[in-house]
Amino acid sequence: MASLSTVYRSLGALTDHGIVRRFTLTGEATRFEIAGGEHCHIIDIDRGDIVEFTSSDIERLERSIASRLGYEIVARRLELYCRKAG
Repeated sequence: MASLSTVYRSLGALTDHGIVRRFTLTGEATRFEIAGGEHCHIIDIDRGDIVEFTSSDIERLERSIASRLGYEIVARRLELYCRKAG
């Protein structure tokens, strides 16, 4: 069994090489996910669930806004903090 320090060192090395992406949600512990493929997160603030999703509509809007302001997107991250409706 690997020690916790070995796991964290390995995650650090994988992050440094772009294989794993590290992210910290507001008020939450750091999480890691496989790098590649841009996606967004819905964070359920009551249950702590995280749902990944993609949206070509959102991506088009982001590119349009960046372009209008004279920028080109090189990386993106979208987190929606939500509560179940109803």
